[in-house]
Amino acid sequence: MQLVISRFIYSILSVIIFILFVGCESGDNDNKDKRGIEQLISEIETEGIDSPGIIIKIDYLLNLSSDIDYSPGIAKAYSLRGSYYFNKSDYKSAQKYFTLAINRNEPIGHSKQSGEDYENLGRTYNRLRNVDSAIIFLKKSVEIRTIVNDSTGLGSSLNNTGMIYWNLSQYDSAIFYFDRALQIRKKLPNKEHLASTTNNIGTVYYQWTIYDKALEYYLQALTLNREINNYANVPVILTNIGIIFKETSQEEKAIEYFKESLGYAIASNDTQNIGYVYNSLAGTFIDKNRDSSIYYYNKSLEAYRAVGSSGGIIISLKGLAENYIRSNNLLEAREYFNQILDIATKEKNRLRIAEAYKYLGEINKKENHLALAKEYFEKCIRISLEMNTISFLRDSYKNLSEIYEVTGDVNKALSSLKEYLYYKEKIDNEDSQRRINDLKSRFEFEKYQRTIDAQKYENQQQRIFLFAIAIVLCGAIIAAVILLVMNNRRKKVNALLLQKNELIEGQSKELEEKNKELTESNHAKEKLFSIIAHDLKNPFFALLNFSLIIMEDYYELSDTERLEFISNIRETSIQTYELLENLLNLSASRTGKIDFNPVEIKLKELFDKVSSLYQNQIKEKEIRIENFVDENLSVFADPKMLEVVFRNLLNNAIKYTNHNGTIELNTELSNGNVVTVIKDNGVGMDGNTRDNIFNINVVTSTTGTKGERGTGLGLGLCKEFIEKNNGSIYVESELNKGSIFYISLPKAV
Repeated sequence: MQLVISRFIYSILSVIIFILFVGCESGDNDNKDKRGIEQLISEIETEGIDSPGIIIKIDYLLNLSSDIDYSPGIAKAYSLRGSYYFNKSDYKSAQKYFTLAINRNEPIGHSKQSGEDYENLGRTYNRLRNVDSAIIFLKKSVEIRTIVNDSTGLGSSLNNTGMIYWNLSQYDSAIFYFDRALQIRKKLPNKEHLASTTNNIGTVYYQWTIYDKALEYYLQALTLNREINNYANVPVILTNIGIIFKETSQEEKAIEYFKESLGYAIASNDTQNIGYVYNSLAGTFIDKNRDSSIYYYNKSLEAYRAVGSSGGIIISLKGLAENYIRSNNLLEAREYFNQILDIATKEKNRLRIAEAYKYLGEINKKENHLALAKEYFEKCIRISLEMNTISFLRDSYKNLSEIYEVTGDVNKALSSLKEYLYYKEKIDNEDSQRRINDLKSRFEFEKYQRTIDAQKYENQQQRIFLFAIAIVLCGAIIAAVILLVMNNRRKKVNALLLQKNELIEGQSKELEEKNKELTESNHAKEKLFSIIAHDLKNPFFALLNFSLIIMEDYYELSDTERLEFISNIRETSIQTYELLENLLNLSASRTGKIDFNPVEIKLKELFDKVSSLYQNQIKEKEIRIENFVDENLSVFADPKMLEVVFRNLLNNAIKYTNHNGTIELNTELSNGNVVTVIKDNGVGMDGNTRDNIFNINVVTSTTGTKGERGTGLGLGLCKEFIEKNNGSIYVESELNKGSIFYISLPKAV
């Protein structure tokens, strides 16, 4: 504090002495006044724009220059004032004074100062979020600095233009300007500027997911900073390198770079970078070691709070909350999301507000506080609709559909399910298109690189050819040596081109496979929507007709007829419920939103539970169930998934078994797995049906022995659930001889 006061007093005394000195020389000519002004400008620039009391000197410079109408001095005073307000984050005032400086310099003509003022005005408009104006003025700065041959300033203008395009995610334009800046800065002695641009180019390649090129430029930037002992920038670059290794699933290598980065950040006392490194470390450990992840997120939170970074605080709190959700500690998770909601509300950050509502809704849903969960999801939907955040809309409608289903509001459940399917399909299509675009970008980039390499080779070949002609005059031996060198280089370049061609061919095949997957996925969706439109609609017509007949002809119908209609209503309701349940289970499985909690399950108890659900059908068809399941055998699987599987298989066995038929349940051990056998002596199936029975993309349905309707989805769902539990399922069947289903699952230890 004493140092600041001393510098402030020194500045005031300097101005007073300068005034007295100039006052004593007031009788001298204008040249002396101008020399005094230039001396004052030099003194201000030496002290720095953030020096205490500097604004007093700038005002005096303006007054002194105005007294003799010295335009360069007036323009410089305006420019310095603009820089002063820019440093104070008063961008409106900065914009005003930089504009005044440019207008004052306009009659004088192009100069280094006008190039600097245009750049500063562009940077100011960027801070004011007027990106179009920022780009215009930065390009004007590039034009002026090119004319006046200001290489250092030109490199700065080009680099800042590239940064704006990078922030706009226009990476093609960004790398164009960064590359121009790099070529200029390579010829200049300032390695710090060169390192900055090199790092920026690495970041563009990272955004393009071209990680080998990104790593190449990051390592160059790291070497440059270490050469000039500029350790302030080293932590960010090391963290960027660590993120590349994390993205390429090299977690151990990533952790090494993060920890090295942390050492530099702590040594330089850069709290913002410390928070960034801790956050990156925490994200790496989230799937490996939850305790470590929580520890590093807390350290990140501490650092971001120290510098008042609301964005950093929010991402740290979110990381902690996600850890506690994964460990099912919902109380702690709710507390962190409530903190995020408070911060986001104060900052008017609507995206984070909507995100907090979504997670709070999911937490309350898991705790069975359905009314409160519904309220949070509806709040999330309102904000997300305004912002068109479709991922939040998809998740919120999905959860609302499940809540309405539990509370028995079928209409709203179906309505929410429809909205969920709409946004899910929209996201799936966008993801597929984005993957295709990424492949196209990589293809074009490799093609571009190949063209450059070929051009380099062609240019090199031409130089060698001319050189060879000159050398031939000196002797045949020298010519032979040159031809040998050319041949070797040609082989290397051809080998390189061959490798790149093979890579491009591989990427083309990958693109074809992705298109094939997308086509198959769309066909499956069309079939699923056909089931929803036809098989889910028709039962409701049947229910309406049966109930209408009973209501209108109740007294004309005999007891037997009424009982028959009621029985039909019941059968139709059961079939419709089975279809809806399979659709919801399949949707949850495909989106990865279904919970997976494997535990030890006794098969005998599970079969007894499932069999009890179908006692009416078993009695009605007089089917005999022979249960030979070993009551001591257990498997390690998710109980909810396994119950869905056995319900579908037993329901099918009953459905396709004839009157007075037999269904046999049995278990056996095989290579450490428990194999469950469900055998019936029913109608069986032909070869085509058997081959496609588990294919969810080939939706087929046949009627049971009493005309029961199937959905065609159940067995495909069974296969997905069994495979999620590290098991397998297959079938043996012959037409009119029955079917045998085998389910192999890991034995519980």
